[in-house]
Amino acid sequence: MLALWTQPKPAYRGRFVSFEGIQALPRPLQQPHPPIVMGGATPQAFERAVTHANGWYGFALDLDGTARCVDGLRAAQRQHQRAAVLGELEISITPAAKLDADTVKRFADLGVHRLVISRRVATEADLLAAVERIAELNRTTS
Repeated sequence: MLALWTQPKPAYRGRFVSFEGIQALPRPLQQPHPPIVMGGATPQAFERAVTHANGWYGFALDLDGTARCVDGLRAAQRQHQRAAVLGELEISITPAAKLDADTVKRFADLGVHRLVISRRVATEADLLAAVERIAELNRTTS
């Protein structure tokens, strides 16, 4: 992806993929490129996030699952060098359950930078009401 996003004539030779003579346009506006975010809950996934990504994302996690993943990320950070250019590893989670102010704080205390809220709704009005509830929760916890 980095070659496609940043090279005028993208080319890459790797263990699992090789290419040249292709273009992927339009290129991202973000410079030098959009953040790379990895997912997965294995030691190998945590290593990839620490060594190659700007962030890590966990989907449908409760507090216990998040704590296990954060512990795995911290273990990977102790074992593997992180390039300074990557910055701090940002952790994003889509929570598995409804949120209240205490739960939001507990995610933050675990080291989560961002909660990605996903709620099934039947109508546009339901979606707007859910967004307003989240905004209110954010105002009360900030």
